[in-house]
Amino acid sequence: MKHHIVYKKIPGVFLSYLKMLIYRRKGFKPGDTLPRIKVSVHNLSVDKERLKKYMEICEFKDNGFIPLLYPHVFSAPKHMAILSHKLFPIPVMGTLHFRNHSIQHRPIRIDEPLDIDVELVESRIVKQGLEFDYTIQVKANGELVWESITTYLKKGKFGTDYQTTPNSEIIKSMPESAEKIDLYIPENIGKRYARICSDYNPIHISKTAAKLSGFKRDIAHAMWATANAMSKLHIDILSQPVRVDLVFKGPLFLDSHSHITASQGDEIIRFDYYCGDNPRPSINGQISYIEKGTHLF
Repeated sequence: MKHHIVYKKIPGVFLSYLKMLIYRRKGFKPGDTLPRIKVSVHNLSVDKERLKKYMEICEFKDNGFIPLLYPHVFSAPKHMAILSHKLFPIPVMGTLHFRNHSIQHRPIRIDEPLDIDVELVESRIVKQGLEFDYTIQVKANGELVWESITTYLKKGKFGTDYQTTPNSEIIKSMPESAEKIDLYIPENIGKRYARICSDYNPIHISKTAAKLSGFKRDIAHAMWATANAMSKLHIDILSQPVRVDLVFKGPLFLDSHSHITASQGDEIIRFDYYCGDNPRPSINGQISYIEKGTHLF
């Protein structure tokens, strides 16, 4: 049974956080399936002031179109409404944003009214725990202009009937000719970005909360780091459909020196984001030019 919720305006995130705290979750056992929950908002106008702050914090220039990853930001309250729904069986605390795959079919003008559908669709048991996906579709006047699949990981034991992760091998290896760009992650970026994206996960805004979650200090939002990396690489793709694939592999600590390595080819742009002296990348990213009509699902 699918549960479809239609909002007249973007739902408030603080009510979602309250529901996460007060609703008792039944848990997820082998053989269980996640409920099909869909949240929609129609005829949405992009908040220009919020978009301006996003472009400033990520260091994008205004070209009349929204940045490649911004639909994920204005869709966030809707996926929060799903995760806080009383039928969602898993406690959200400790859940990790693990992967993100998106396609921009064409540039989206800032002044276009948009219809957004966010839907919880699939789950799978993996060795690390339980993965689950939600999809986002953004339409303008009935035309699909942007879509994505976001995967979360809840660590734990949910059975041994392990399944293969879709799209796990899609990101290609980094060429040896990659360039290096030094960056810095500001100490206040967690709080600043939280006010824009509505993700107030304590690990992003509190050293104490981050330490209680096993980190040495508070960490940056991966989607901010990715967008900022794209701005540093001057990725401003407007000419054809483009796909963005991201894998989040480790924390990016606030008030830290960092760097990206990147290789820009004719059809694929690859980049990895590193934090401090860690030799392993925290983010693997790939941006690909694709054929018109290509879809994620």
